[in-house]
Amino acid sequence: MEENKLLTMLSQVYVTVTSGMEKLSKLEFQEKFQTQFVNFEVFPGKIICSLQTQISVLDVVKKLCSDLKSVEHVFLILYSFSLNEKELEILKESTHADKANISNLILFQEFKENLHKNQQIFLDFLEIYKVLKGINPEKLKFRIDIKENVIPRSEKNELAKLMAEFLEKNFSFLEADLTEYGIKLALEKIDKKYYFSIKLTMNLPLGISQVSALREKTPATMRPSIAYNLCRLLNIEEGDLIIDPMCGSSTIIEIALKEFKQQAFYICSDIDELSIQKSQKNLANYGYVDLVLCNSMRTPFRKNCFNKIITDMPFGKRCGSHHNNLKIYPNLIKEFNRIVSDEGKAVVVTTEKNLIFTNFKKKNGWKREDFFMINKGGLDTFVVVSRKNEFKRKGKKKECEEVKKEENISDLNKSQI
Repeated sequence: MEENKLLTMLSQVYVTVTSGMEKLSKLEFQEKFQTQFVNFEVFPGKIICSLQTQISVLDVVKKLCSDLKSVEHVFLILYSFSLNEKELEILKESTHADKANISNLILFQEFKENLHKNQQIFLDFLEIYKVLKGINPEKLKFRIDIKENVIPRSEKNELAKLMAEFLEKNFSFLEADLTEYGIKLALEKIDKKYYFSIKLTMNLPLGISQVSALREKTPATMRPSIAYNLCRLLNIEEGDLIIDPMCGSSTIIEIALKEFKQQAFYICSDIDELSIQKSQKNLANYGYVDLVLCNSMRTPFRKNCFNKIITDMPFGKRCGSHHNNLKIYPNLIKEFNRIVSDEGKAVVVTTEKNLIFTNFKKKNGWKREDFFMINKGGLDTFVVVSRKNEFKRKGKKKECEEVKKEENISDLNKSQI
């Protein structure tokens, strides 16, 4: 394949990310690719951007799939289109019974016309995909995935069938196969635009590929892409002593050890012996980490010994209950306050918004720096970043006591006069 075929006038990619963490993923994108990508558009759970001119698409997609850690899947956009006013009017005037069929016909017509106009790009990008995956079959088996926001589930199979038949008819080297396919093509509607793309992360999402697929897991195991963003929020620095007091299978700390090269030191603790055993297997190849079997509400660690704390708090959904959390959370925060040093930092994840706000507050020695909601395993989950404010609080209290003492002395002197 000639190098000039790997160049495109203006290619677009889109990545899927954890809903709620789009800004963090966009920041990673910009840091690692600097000026290679422009025109970033952020949507819930997705980021679309354009590849600049005269850049090797193959080189960039290789880097995309190896360097990005906070995204799940990467798609190379073949082309995009929007329905014109006439088509929208036809859909608007159609009856409910006919709407799906008419929509299928309109989308299929747009698909054919745009594919004809972008045929060379389509062929070039298929070649890029084959080079990326290291395959060169006589027949490239494919599947077309129609997203549910394009057309209702009951009708999307018919549209996919029409598109697949058209591709087989016009490209002899393509063969539709719903099970043993080597490439997935996708039609998705984002905002008011339709995107036809190739899925570059075919077998595994990038988040999973950051750690071994054979690693030990627990029922509440966190996706590595989420763990990566949490570590970025923690701002890991050289010499930090960091604890995950409810580590589970230690996904967060494993990502921290793997992706952040600073020589921080880590403690993973959990009350469940099986979780500690799984963590021990997962972290066997990493240094700068110790595992401790203990109750996170009564840890054996000395006061103010940790710089930072990062953990996935008990949700009370798949394990435990909200009733239990009512008792657990105050004791957890109290213990966090004891073991984290002044000006220390905490990044926690929980579904218990009210409990975390009630206990992680200024009165208890914490100042909230950031707070946002994400989607974790289908649950509305909250990420809370807090700074221990105990030193300032004590200092202010001492200052007030000194001022009050001076006022009392002044009042006493006046009374004597």
